[in-house]
Amino acid sequence: MNQQRNFESPLKSSLQQKPIFFLLVLLLLLLIFNLLAVLFIHYISIAMGYDYKEVTQNLSSNNNTEIRHFIRLANIISQIHTFLLPAIAITVLAYAWQWQQILRLHQSPSITNMVLAIFFMMAVFPLAQWFYFINKILPLPESAIALEQKLAQLSKALLVMESPYELLGNLFTIALIPAIGEELFFRGLLQQKIAQWIKRPQWAIWIAAIVFSAFHGQFQGFLPRLLLGASLGYLLFWTKNLWIPIIAHFFNNAIQIIVIYRYPNQLSKAEMSSSSPNLTFLVMVSSIFVALLSYLIIYLNRSTLDNSRNT
Repeated sequence: MNQQRNFESPLKSSLQQKPIFFLLVLLLLLLIFNLLAVLFIHYISIAMGYDYKEVTQNLSSNNNTEIRHFIRLANIISQIHTFLLPAIAITVLAYAWQWQQILRLHQSPSITNMVLAIFFMMAVFPLAQWFYFINKILPLPESAIALEQKLAQLSKALLVMESPYELLGNLFTIALIPAIGEELFFRGLLQQKIAQWIKRPQWAIWIAAIVFSAFHGQFQGFLPRLLLGASLGYLLFWTKNLWIPIIAHFFNNAIQIIVIYRYPNQLSKAEMSSSSPNLTFLVMVSSIFVALLSYLIIYLNRSTLDNSRNT
């Protein structure tokens, strides 16, 4: 066991000290794991009697339960191989058995931080909605609109839930797996490495948030996702614990899934316009609560922040 723990990757020093080399290895790992994901999905498609390309092209809210389960399974495989495995693999190569400490997973989160993070994300949500309306005003090329419509069709099909089992399936597929994988990749790995390289953690938060939003390929949701990504980044920066943004990310996705399951036919009626007095009021109240909760989280974690500045 000691021999295993003393083992170090021959790439360790280069990965830690050379940003360009680190990014090249990360891109190589992304390519390898995504190819594996494609192979897994291909063979699972054959085993289940589906043509994945045909299924995705004809996907709609009218598909049967079996097809929705198949798409959820494919989505889980894709998420794990795109975010979770590359983030862990490169951290192990660079830091061996310290990978949990590097990714800020080695400490249990405090109940206070978890509760405050959830309320913080609730406060951010109306601001994200306002950014969404602004985003919709911006002109987009036809190719971007076509991609947006395709992704929206996929999301709409996945969010059809005819039983509690499908609700649990979506909570696992759309809330839990992305919360863990995306936070490991974008906040635990990318944000912290950028901060290490440029020595400006606040800039790193926004750079990682830009990459996070762009990675989703949904241009009409770029600005709200950018805000949500930055909010999650600040939670990591303030608490120095990746479990906090993971929990906040899960809550943000899960609450929307539960609302859609509970009120599937009433969401369109509840939609507000960008000029709605209700939304304007919510944005004002939201901004106040975001500021107050930010101050409270920073205050309660001031010793952790002071220690990180001194190291």
